[in-house]
Amino acid sequence: MLSKLTRAANTQNRIEKKDFAAQDPEQDRLKTELLLECKKVYAYKTGDHSPLSEEGCTFDDAVVALACAEEDSGLCVQAKREVSQLYDDITQTPYKRLFNASVSALKLWRSVEIMRAVGETLREQANLEGKDRLIAVHGNRFILHLVFRALDKYDSVPEVEFEKMKEGIPEIVLDMLAQTTAEKEKQAKGSYPANVFKNASKCKGLAEAILPAKAASA
Repeated sequence: MLSKLTRAANTQNRIEKKDFAAQDPEQDRLKTELLLECKKVYAYKTGDHSPLSEEGCTFDDAVVALACAEEDSGLCVQAKREVSQLYDDITQTPYKRLFNASVSALKLWRSVEIMRAVGETLREQANLEGKDRLIAVHGNRFILHLVFRALDKYDSVPEVEFEKMKEGIPEIVLDMLAQTTAEKEKQAKGSYPANVFKNASKCKGLAEAILPAKAASA
């Protein structure tokens, strides 16, 4: 284990922060379980070969997906604003909230799959103009968060049911994009989208208005 002194001297280096996360036994557990249970590769160490999307995922994929899947909308904001802060200290939250013994390999993999499906749908909106396009680009993590909130128990349903869920993701994304665009105009009209989606309190307000039954905590 690297010393606390070494860690303190290197906190500004994003790669080195990931190296500290790589020392967490939970990462090795997830790598093993992902291979055994899902037949997927998990690359979490600096220097690991990044697998093709159909072969597996990386730590970078996992941390963003798991953060956006949390009920706390503040974590999707952090994933957008400065993702390395999510694993700045592997001994406490938010890292421990994302990576702990209760997080299964199946949840990790399905979270990444959902993230990729949402990203693909948003990229297909490249023909949008003006504020709509800006919301799709700058609000991608927030919209991903909303999609996760709309999918009930995605990490525990049978595979057949999960596949049906994935088929419905594009429709959910477009709905959440439209609602986010409209609500942003109500709550933060005139504010540049990049600033809105890096602001935890503004995103909390948007999330609560869009999904009032599952009000975001922050």
